[in-house]
Amino acid sequence: MAAVIGASIALGRSAPPMPQTVPPVGDLKVLSLVGFLPPEQEFDPTTMFTLFQPDWVALALAVAMAGAYLAGAVRLSRRGDVWPWHRTLAFVAGCVAFAWVMNGGVAAWGKFRFDAHMVQHMAMMMIVPPLWALGGPVTLLSRAVSPRTDGSRGIREWVLAAVHSGYARVASSPPLAGLIFVGSLVIFYFTPLFEMAMYHHLGHFLMTVHFLGSGYLFAWVLIGIDPTTKPINPVLKLITLLVTLAFHAFFGVALVSATWLIAEGWYTDLGMYPLERLELIQVRGGTIMWAISEVPTVGYAIIVAVLWMKSDDRRARQYDRKAERDGGAELEAYNAYLASLRGPAAPAPGPEAPAEEAPASASLTGAEERNADGDDRTPPHDASRGPSA
Repeated sequence: MAAVIGASIALGRSAPPMPQTVPPVGDLKVLSLVGFLPPEQEFDPTTMFTLFQPDWVALALAVAMAGAYLAGAVRLSRRGDVWPWHRTLAFVAGCVAFAWVMNGGVAAWGKFRFDAHMVQHMAMMMIVPPLWALGGPVTLLSRAVSPRTDGSRGIREWVLAAVHSGYARVASSPPLAGLIFVGSLVIFYFTPLFEMAMYHHLGHFLMTVHFLGSGYLFAWVLIGIDPTTKPINPVLKLITLLVTLAFHAFFGVALVSATWLIAEGWYTDLGMYPLERLELIQVRGGTIMWAISEVPTVGYAIIVAVLWMKSDDRRARQYDRKAERDGGAELEAYNAYLASLRGPAAPAPGPEAPAEEAPASASLTGAEERNADGDDRTPPHDASRGPSA
């Protein structure tokens, strides 16, 4: 016992083996802030696809989502139902893009350079969500999973309840979805929120969730395959698209023209680049947002136009099938309505009353005769009646 007490006193008075303060610069400073060191290769278009910084949770999520989607498509195929292959391709491509965004070169450099972060941001809002939305995961879930008959709720019931909820009805308005899409940029980057998200892991996680969620809401409203709570006018979709993504591009111009450094405290604490280099990196990040946003704009516009034409063709086929079932009852009812607007038709003369013995009040005037038979000739003058008045 005396030996143990003596050893504990000696260890308590000895200096710790590692320094308890973080140095102002160096690898230990970077490790304390980020959790890993920057890659040895410089950030460029090649290293964006060759570097790998594992985020095992995001990687497992991407694999699980792709696997669940493929399992649903296989179940439909075995049941004899047809599921379009291009939807499967789009969703799986979205999962691959998500895995790259969270584990590739942009993830390895995302916390060290603003331009790498902007590439990651653009991918999370304008590449991954549209691919997921084009896959129609809610439609696949509703068809692949059997509904419960015991009154309980499974994943199918919970998802459909969320899609048809009052919140989804409000959020699925194109102007509101566009406002969330672009408004979050101003709130996030022109306030201290971005810097807070870089310092705190929870803030960075919430930032990622928000970017993915707002991007998916925008894509679902404009080009999503899954049904919405109410039909949306394609013209309103196109106007929302053009206004929203034009503002997105102008926001990139604002970043390029900014006279202050965004998240200056974070990047100076890292101590990797001087202020002049950080300003140049920020200009590159704004240029990336400004230039790359034009490509998804064209893609969105093409998809909106294609879906618009397909919806018109689908409604025409539905109308034709309905007309075949009821014998054109809707068209006959419409013609009857038009006939009722014209009023009752004049009774035709009977066989016992010859046309020449018809009363004078029933005879046609010259103008009425011209309107009736299209002839401009005036009726002949009857001399036995004397000169006309």
